[in-house]
Amino acid sequence: AITQRSPDEVWVGTTNGLIHIEYGDRSHKRVFYYTPSSGEFRRHNSNFIRSLCFGNERELWIGRQDNGLIIFDLKTQRFKAFRFRNSDAPNLSTEMIYEIRSDGDFFWLGTSAGLIKMDSSKTVLAIYSDSSDAKEYNLTSRKVLTSRHDANGNIWVGTYQGLNVIDAENGTVTAFQPSPGDTTKISNRIITAIYPENDSTIWIGTYGGGLNRLNPNSGRVKIYNEQHGLPNNVVYAILPDTAGNLWMSTNKGLSKFTPSSRTFHNYDTDDGLQSHEFNTGAAFHAQDGRMFFGGINGFNAFYPEKVTRNPMVPPVVLTGLTIFNKDKQLERDFAELDELTLSHEEYVFSLKFAALSFTNPHKNSYAYKLKPFHKKWIHLGNKHEVTFTNLNPGVYQFRVKAANSDGVWNDDGLSIRLVITPPFWLKPWFMFFAGLSLILSIYGVHRLRLYQVKKRNQELFNINLRLNNEILEREKAEKALQISETRKSAMLESALDSIISIDAHGTVLEFNPAAEKTFGYTREQAIGRKITDLIIPKELHEKHDTALERRAGSGEEATDIIGQRMQQTAIRADGTKIDIEITVQASQLADKLIFTAFIRDITELRKAEAEKERLKAQIQQAQKLESLGVLAGGIAHDFNNLLTGILGNASLAQLEVPENAPVVNSLCDIEKAAQRAAELCRQMLAYAGKGRFIIKPVNLNQIVEELAQLLEVSISKKATLNYHFSDNLPLIQADETQIRQIVMNLITNASDALGDEPGVISLKTGSCYCTPEDLASSYLSDELAAGEYVFLEVSDTGCGMDEQTLKKIFDPFFTTKFTGRGLGLAAVLGIIRSHNGAVRIESEPGKGSRFEILFPASDQSTHTVKNGTSHKQALETWQSHGAVLIIDDEDAVRAVGARILRKIGFSVDEAKNGREGIEIFKTNAGNYRMVLLDMTMPELDGEGTYKEMIKVREDVKVIFSSGYSKSPALSKFSRQETTRFIQKPYLPDELTSLVKDLLGE
Repeated sequence: AITQRSPDEVWVGTTNGLIHIEYGDRSHKRVFYYTPSSGEFRRHNSNFIRSLCFGNERELWIGRQDNGLIIFDLKTQRFKAFRFRNSDAPNLSTEMIYEIRSDGDFFWLGTSAGLIKMDSSKTVLAIYSDSSDAKEYNLTSRKVLTSRHDANGNIWVGTYQGLNVIDAENGTVTAFQPSPGDTTKISNRIITAIYPENDSTIWIGTYGGGLNRLNPNSGRVKIYNEQHGLPNNVVYAILPDTAGNLWMSTNKGLSKFTPSSRTFHNYDTDDGLQSHEFNTGAAFHAQDGRMFFGGINGFNAFYPEKVTRNPMVPPVVLTGLTIFNKDKQLERDFAELDELTLSHEEYVFSLKFAALSFTNPHKNSYAYKLKPFHKKWIHLGNKHEVTFTNLNPGVYQFRVKAANSDGVWNDDGLSIRLVITPPFWLKPWFMFFAGLSLILSIYGVHRLRLYQVKKRNQELFNINLRLNNEILEREKAEKALQISETRKSAMLESALDSIISIDAHGTVLEFNPAAEKTFGYTREQAIGRKITDLIIPKELHEKHDTALERRAGSGEEATDIIGQRMQQTAIRADGTKIDIEITVQASQLADKLIFTAFIRDITELRKAEAEKERLKAQIQQAQKLESLGVLAGGIAHDFNNLLTGILGNASLAQLEVPENAPVVNSLCDIEKAAQRAAELCRQMLAYAGKGRFIIKPVNLNQIVEELAQLLEVSISKKATLNYHFSDNLPLIQADETQIRQIVMNLITNASDALGDEPGVISLKTGSCYCTPEDLASSYLSDELAAGEYVFLEVSDTGCGMDEQTLKKIFDPFFTTKFTGRGLGLAAVLGIIRSHNGAVRIESEPGKGSRFEILFPASDQSTHTVKNGTSHKQALETWQSHGAVLIIDDEDAVRAVGARILRKIGFSVDEAKNGREGIEIFKTNAGNYRMVLLDMTMPELDGEGTYKEMIKVREDVKVIFSSGYSKSPALSKFSRQETTRFIQKPYLPDELTSLVKDLLGE
C-alpha cells in the first residue's frame, strides 16, 4: 500500500510493517521503520499491511492482512487497534481489509466481510455485503477488493465474484458476471481495479481476464488482453494520466494503454522497474502528478509525462542464411545483398535479420511477407528469423520490417529479390520442346478432324434438311414420324459439331453430345434453360433477343442470320470464351417455330492464323533488313574501288615530292579525306554484316578502360560518366576495333540525348545467362542459342525516344540530329549481327534510354596480340624483283597497284577481267612471282579465275583484293602458304608489307 500526506513524504505499507520516507530538500531523505521489532507496532500482532489512508492530519488508518483496522497517531507515534461494535460489524476486527479510501466526506473500507461506509468519527454508516451479513445492500460476494464512485454518485464495487454497481438514487444493486463463450461480458469474476472514466465508459482490471471496457448503458464489454498487446492478463491497479492514457500494473511489468489508438506500450525491469510483478491495489496518484506502483521488490515512482518513447526508426539488415540448418556464406556481405538466388534443391532455408536499435534489442519486433505468397504482414514478435520450405521455382520479393523496443516501426524495412531456380523439366527450353511436340500432335489430329468434320458435316447438313422437311409433313403416319425421330437422335449423337435447337423464346430443346463436350453442360442441365443463360455473352443478349422477336413476331426471314455462316464468341460453363463458327436454320414443327444451330469450335484455328500472320510480319522485317544490307554493301564495295585509286595515288605522290614541298599538305588532306570516306564505307559494310573483322578473344572491360580518356572528352561537359565493371568477366570472340566503334557510337548518342542539360551516362559490363524468352525481346534474336552472354550496357538520363523513333533507329540514313549521316546505329547493328550478338533497348520520352549489347561468352581465358612492323619503313627500305600480274576490272585500281609494285622493283602486267588474266597468265605462268587478283569482276570473278590459274600452276602465289571483307568462301579454296587477302582501299605500305610476307623476303 502507498499514500501521501504531502509531496515531501511517502508512507508505504509492506508485508513486514510500515515505512515512512521523508525527502526533505530532495537531496537527502530520512526513513522510519515500524516493524514487529520496533516497539509499539509489535504489540498489534500483524505486520502485513494491505491499505493506507489518512483519516485527518493526525491519524493514519492502516488496513491489515488480518486483525482488522489500526490507527496510527502521528503526533504521539502510537498505534491503536480499532474495535467495531458487535452490532455494527460482527467479527470485523479479525477480518482482512483490502482497501481504505476517502471520497472527502466518508471512508470506504473494502474487507473480507463486505464494503464498510464510515464517517470521520469512525461511526459505521452502512455495510454492503452478501445476504448473510449485509446490513443494507446485497452484493455478489462479501470479499470486496476495490470500489469507486462515478460522476453520478453510483458506487462500483469489485469483488471475488464479479462486478456490482449500487445506484445512487434508489440503492438497487446490479451485478455483472462473466459468461463462458460470450465476449460481450466481463472476462473474469475477480475484479482487482476500477476506473470510471465517464458516463459511457468504466475501465475494469481483472485477475486473469485482462482489461475490460464496460459501457454501463448497454452492459456490453470490450476485452483487451495479451492478444492485443497487454503484457499479462492479471491487472492489479489502474491510474489515468492527464493525456488520457491508462497506466496499469500487471504480473509482467507496467503497461500504458492509449484508448484513442487502442495500443499498449509495455515496460519491464530493463526500463527500471523494481520487478515484473506488482501487488493488488498497490498504486497511488499524487497531487503533483507522480504515480506510485508497489510490487514484490519495492515500488516505482515517476511522472508519466516524462516517460518518453524512443523515436528512432530502426534500419533493418540481413544477417545470415542457413540451408538445411547449416550456415551459408556468400561472396557479398549480407547487409549489401539485394538479390538472392537459390537452387530448387535448397528447399529448406532460413533468413536471419536484425533491427539496428540497441536500446533493449531483445524487445525489437519483426514482421515479414513473401510476395506474391503473402498478402498481409506476418508478425514474428521478437523472433528475427524465418524459415521457408518447398517454395515453387520462381521470383519472389522478401520484405521485412521492424520496430524498436518502443514500437516505432520501419515500414520500408528490407526488401530482397529471391529467385528459386527451376529443375530442368521446368526450364523454358524443355517446356518449349514439350509444348512444340504437343502442338504438332494437336495439329495433326486437328487436320484429320477437319477432313472428317467437313465430310461428315456435309452429310449431316443434307440429312438435317431432309429431317426438317419431314417434320413439317404432319399428315405422315406415326410410324414414319418415329423413324424420323430415330434418325434425328442418331444424327445428334454422332455429330462431331455441336447441334443446339431452341424455340421462339430462346428455350433450349435439344443439346447433343458434341455440344456437351464443347460448352461443358450436360444435356439435362441445358434442356429447358434460356440459351442466353448458357453460351451467349452478355453483350450479345440484346442482339439475339431482337433477332428472335423479329423472326417469331413478324415472320420476317432474317436473311442476315438464317442460313448464313457466321463467326462469333461463345461462353463455356467454366466462364472461358471460345471462338465458334455457327450456321442457323429455321424450321416449323407442329405449328411451332424451331431454330437449329450447327456450331463448330474454331478457337485453335484462330490461334494458328494469328501465329501465321506474326511469322509473316517477322519474315518481312528480316527481308527489309537484308535488302538494305545488300544495297549498303554494294555501294560500299564500289566506293572502296574508287577510294583505292584516290588513296593510293595520294600516298604515292607524297613519296615522290620533297617533304617540304607546298603540295605535301594538300596530298595529306586528300589522304585524310579518303580515309574518312573509307571509314564511312566500313560502317556501311558493318551494317551489311560484311565488315572486315579480326576476330580473337578480347576482354570487354579492358577495351572500355582503354577508351576511358577518349570517352571523357567526347561527351558533353555537363554529363557525368559512371563506370560499373563486373569482376571476372568472361572473354568474347570479337574484333577490338569494331567493339570500340560500338562503344563510341553509343556514348556519343547518349551525350547527344542529354543536349545542353546536365545528366548522367552510365556504362556497365557484366555476364548473364539468357534463355530463349530473354533473347526473344531483342533485336537480331533469330536462331540465337540460350547460354552465357557478356553484356555491355549504356544508359543515359536524357530526352528518351518514343515508339515511332524506336522502330526506325537502326534504319540506314535515319537520324534525329541536325547533322549526321544516320549510319552510326545502323553500323552498330551490322557489327552486332556479324558477332552473333543481340541488342535490347528500353526508352521512354523524358526518362532516358538504355542500350544493352549481348555477345556470346568465349570459352578461352587468354589471348595475345602480335605487333606488326612499320609498313612505311618496309616501303622505303625493301626492294624486290621479278614479274607480277594485276587482274582488276577497275582501271584506277590497276593503275595504283601497278605504280606501287613498280616502286618496289617489280615489272607489272595488267588484265582488266578474269578471262583476259587467265590468257596472259598461261603465256608466262612460270615467270610470275605473284598475282594481285580482284574478287568481284564481271564475266569471271576472282574465285573462278584462281581455280583456272592453279590448274596451270598449282603453287602460284596470289593476293586477293576486294571492296568487301574476306569472304568465308575464300577460306575454303585458298591456301594459307600461297594466298593472302587485302581489303580496298589500301595504302602502298600495306600492300608492300603483304607482298613481302607472301614472298617470304
